[in-house]
Parts: sequence; structure tokens; C-alpha cells
Amino acid sequence: MSRIQISTDGATKPTTSTGGWAAVIRTEDGRQEISGRAQDTTISRMELRAILEGLKAVGDGENVLLRTDSEYALGVAFRGNTIRTNGELVEAIQERAEALNVECEHVESHAGDTDNGRADALAKEEMKRAHEKITGGEAPYLIGGDVTGDDVEEVKSILKDHGLRWDVEAFGWVTWDREKWEAAVKDVGADMETERRARV
Repeated sequence: MSRIQISTDGATKPTTSTGGWAAVIRTEDGRQEISGRAQDTTISRMELRAILEGLKAVGDGENVLLRTDSEYALGVAFRGNTIRTNGELVEAIQERAEALNVECEHVESHAGDTDNGRADALAKEEMKRAHEKITGGEAPYLIGGDVTGDDVEEVKSILKDHGLRWDVEAFGWVTWDREKWEAAVKDVGADMETERRARV
């Protein structure tokens, strides 16, 4: 019996907790690509979801080479690592794998592997669509500057309580909700710079 090759990947945008997953499936008949997106998610969940959907896309009893760059996903789903979160996804993967003959392979991320690269691109495109659904393509409301000083933990806690998230690229705390941003600006005493930007 021939072996089916499934290459998977996941991607997330932490500032909006949006993500995408994808799988590239190679069979004797050619190549199939599947992908999807999610909100309120994590990179670990997207990596696991990609594996689950890839395995669900093939028939019972097939020989499968499952390829992923996620050591985490391989560890919790196939190698007996301790499961602290995402138990329902791990259980679903293991249940599906029982109906197949699965061999796993870890591939290096961004190392030139064609199918891993394609899965990565698809997952990022889905992530982008999920992100834009929340943001509407608009720039975020931002409280810029790193928080320092004796009350640093208190200030960070206030910002998080208002739903703001740290964005490395923007070097600031961001949200797309104006009311949450205005409340955070007031509570931490940030200085207004523009109608979408303040600084601590």
C-alpha cells in the first residue's frame, strides 16, 4: 500500500488571538491543500488543529507520514508528553490516528521544505483573514513605550485587564476597541499623542 504524506503548520497573531492552520496532503493522485482559521486561539491549538484536520482528510486504514515543525504537537499527541492544555484536540488526534497507520517526522521550520513552506504560507493567510475580520484593516489603538518603574507590574496588570496586548512590532500595548483603550489611558495616566496613540 502506498503512503500518504501530510505536512501541517499553524500560525497565530497574538495581538488579536487569531490564527490559521493548514495541511498539504500528497497522495498517488496528486496534492490537496486544506486550511482554516479561528479566533480566540493559540499557536499550540493551531498546530494541533492542522494535524487533526489533515488526518481526518484521509480514509481509514491508510499509511500516513505526518510531517510537522511542531515539537510540542508531536510530543503531546504521539510521544506521551504531559498534556497540560488542549486535551480535547490531543484526544481527537489520538482517536483518529488509531484508524490509520501513522508515522511521524519532525521537519525544521523555514528550512526550505516545499510542503512545510506551503503549509506555513496557507496558515498565515488564514491567520491574516481572521485578524482582519477583527481589525477591519485599521491600525490599533496604542499605548506606546515599555512600562518601567516601581509600579511596573501594576500598570501591566491594568493594561491586560482592559484587554490590551503587548505588540513587539509596534513597541506598545494595543487594542482595536476604542472604549477599552480610552479606559486604559485614563487608568494608567498615559499622555495622549494622537486620536489613536498615547504614551506612558
